[in-house]
Order: sequence, then C-alpha cells, then structure tokens
Amino acid sequence: MQPGERSRPASLPQAVAAKARPAFLSSSPALQFILHLTEANMDTALRAAVSPLARALRDDPRLEVIYFHRHVKPGWNLQVLFRGRGDSFEQEARDRTESVLTPLADRGLARSWQRMEPGRAAEEIAGEAASPDIEKLFHHDTAACLDLLDCETAGGISRSRREFSLLMTERVLGLLRFDRARRLAFYHVGHQRPFEQGTWDAKDLAMLEERYSNLRDPLARLFGDGARMDAAMLWGGEEPAAIAHRCLAACRPHLENLLEAHARGVLPVDIVPLAHLLCQRHCNRLGIDGLAEAVLRYFMFRLHQEGRIEPL
Repeated sequence: MQPGERSRPASLPQAVAAKARPAFLSSSPALQFILHLTEANMDTALRAAVSPLARALRDDPRLEVIYFHRHVKPGWNLQVLFRGRGDSFEQEARDRTESVLTPLADRGLARSWQRMEPGRAAEEIAGEAASPDIEKLFHHDTAACLDLLDCETAGGISRSRREFSLLMTERVLGLLRFDRARRLAFYHVGHQRPFEQGTWDAKDLAMLEERYSNLRDPLARLFGDGARMDAAMLWGGEEPAAIAHRCLAACRPHLENLLEAHARGVLPVDIVPLAHLLCQRHCNRLGIDGLAEAVLRYFMFRLHQEGRIEPL
C-alpha cells in the first residue's frame, strides 16, 4: 500500500441480533447548552466553565454523562450536554450551568450562551443500540481532556497535546484489538479527507513525507520504547499518566461492548470508521483541528506501513 492509496477496512464476523435499548436513553432527560465564543477563548471557557461544571457533577450518582464538542459553525462555539436521572438533576444542572455561564458572558469570555435542543450525536454515529456506550466513551474522554487541560495549566505535563493524543489513540486501537491491517485502514481513513476535498495535493503529500522522514525515528522510539518506559516518562508526568490510565480503564468495557455489537451485526458502520469517529472527537476536545489530526494520522500510517512499531 502506498501513501494516499485507498484501502478497504477489514470486517469482523457478523450475525443478526439486537440488544434491547437501555431504559435511560428514553427516560433520562438531557440538557444541552451552546456557548458562542472566539477561537482564542475556547480553552479559557473550558477551564473557567466546563471543567468546574464537570467536577461539580462528576460524583453525583444521578449523573449519566457529560460531554462537550468544539464547533466552528455557525461561528466558534462549545456545545455541552448533560444527561442524568430525575427532574431534580436536570434543575440542579441547569442552575449550576447558569451560575457559571452568566459571569463568563459578563466577563467577555463568551459572546453569548443559550440552551438548545439536545443533539443525537451518539445515535447518529453508531445507531440506537450502541448509543449508551458511545455516550459513555464521550463522557470518559471529556473527563480526561478536561483534566489534561487543568494539568497543562498547572505545568504538570511535559508532552504536547498531540503527543498525548497519539499515545491515547494507539491504546484505544489496542483495546479494540486492531492488528496492523486494521490500524493501517484506520490511519488511512484519518488522513484521506484533505486529499478527497482538494485541500491537499501531490505537493502537500511530498511535504508530509519530508516531515515524516524527519520525525520517523523519534516517533518509532516513542512507541517502540513506550511499552518499556516508566509511565510518568511516557505520558509526560505522573498526573497525565494517571489521567490516561483512568480514561482507558473506564473506556475498556464500552469498547468491548462495541466489538460485541459489531460482531452481532447491530452497528450501522464498520468498526474502523467508527474508531475514526471516536478518535476524531477526542482530537476535537483537545483542540487538535481536522488538518492537524490528518497530519498525525499520516505519520502513524507511514510508521505502521514501514513496520517500525508493533501494535500495542
């Protein structure tokens, strides 16, 4: 397979079956807010508003999920969703949100904010049966990304967000039991869109290849030695290592459920593009834009293509 060449993702055995939809999707209310911001204020709003909200609600037994996404249309904005059991939770979440967001707007850190109709992102990605697991993955990744932003603010991490994301992505693929062929398919999907949209052409491919040749050895060492490296050294500090460990441990059962659902034929998408969508949301939460993500995916595609690292 050559750089830029299309590949077909492998498929797991499928059988026709269906899981009953968990009750909370139909009975638990969801509350969603949108914060209209500037690009420069995205991280500030996350640290000043979303992170405190998540911390305040994280240990509430009524909370089902909380997650956020960054958007650029219409205009830069953050969308935050809460789902919990009971009217009392919804009211408390609304009151807490308003108490945090109103001062944010008053300080000029947000242009405006408003309540919006809850979206159905999880269901759109993986269908009704898998929605609970998708939402839980969003929830655990949101907690990790917010914790990482706080750790970054405190100077507790020596790695960049992109390095952290590369490490997390490889480990998520490991939990999904992706072999080299599937990882190649995943990373291929991840870097093809700019070519398909005409954003990148042959000159950009040549530049990517030149950049890869300069980074190949450091990347190979990161992933080759990573399995034997002290966790704090690998992740850039004790706290980011703990953040990664908590997130991956919490995500494991939900990724297992997705594998089972895929094998039983109840997912509307193949497991490779589904993994891409999940990891794309992870990059989004860390503020890694689409083109930057595609660059990372290209580097990892080439690293696996050359067999310079073994699947974790």
